[in-house]
Amino acid sequence: MKASDKKGVILGIVLIYMLIMTILGYGILHLSYANSIQTNKSVFSNQAFWLADAGIEQVLCKLTTDSPAGYRQSPTGFSGSGGILNNYNGNYAVSVDKGDPDLTIFTSRGTYGQLNNRSVSYTLPNAFFSPLYYDKNAHCDEGITFQGGAPTPGTVPSSMDLSYYSNAAQAAGQYVPGNKTFSAGVYSGIWYVGRRATIESGVTINGSVIAANGIDFNGSNIVINPTLPYPALVTNGNLNINSDSAITVRGVVYVGGNILAQNNSYSSFTGTIITGGNVNYQNAQAVVVTYDPAVISNPPPGLDFPGMPSAGDSYWREVPS
Repeated sequence: MKASDKKGVILGIVLIYMLIMTILGYGILHLSYANSIQTNKSVFSNQAFWLADAGIEQVLCKLTTDSPAGYRQSPTGFSGSGGILNNYNGNYAVSVDKGDPDLTIFTSRGTYGQLNNRSVSYTLPNAFFSPLYYDKNAHCDEGITFQGGAPTPGTVPSSMDLSYYSNAAQAAGQYVPGNKTFSAGVYSGIWYVGRRATIESGVTINGSVIAANGIDFNGSNIVINPTLPYPALVTNGNLNINSDSAITVRGVVYVGGNILAQNNSYSSFTGTIITGGNVNYQNAQAVVVTYDPAVISNPPPGLDFPGMPSAGDSYWREVPS
């Protein structure tokens, strides 16, 4: 082979090699660019999500502090902005849906960049905005006072699926299939009673009592103090208060049946009381029911109010934008 022919072959090989390297280089650059675009989309999408969530956090702040004044009873939409990333401003817009008379739905839409939108919603039963929310009738004599709001009528289910709490109590070894009497002493955690629960004098429960068929207070110096977000008392039956004095209950109380109280004095309920039946509180003396907005940001899990997206702790969820 002549020298000139060898030079031609080498030149051809070099050219082919350079072509291959150029194609590979272009492919790598293209892949890197595509990955960068995808990464930015993911980052922007996450920013939009957190902006939407920030809007819900603002909702909870406004509801908890009732600021501006009256916001809890008449909430309105609002908007806000977030930080700057890659020269894009982020923002969120909150809307309020009160189409259901017993629910309030807050939806926050976060936007970051041009095409990155995420939305989350927070659904609250209106029962969580009142010291007493009742389905039928309420008769409370002058010996009982309400603070932080007024008794409010509304639709309340007459029973709840209590499986969430029965399972939790079984796991803790505090499941009682029949009746149970809580005698003087200190108890803790979630207690599930398959029939009726009776609470006597000198009882302190640092936890929750869930009773399928009713709860009776028979005594004085009783304290129910649950750990948030769990409720204080839940029953699908009646709540009977036959106690003399000094009952202290903190947290959510749900009663599917009626609340019947006679001759109760110097007692306090702090939280919200929800009943699917009647309330008859007679011969009360110095009984105070105080609304606690902590239920708004710490709603009890496992209670399925009508119209909720699904059972359990589903007050918050992501929704299509």
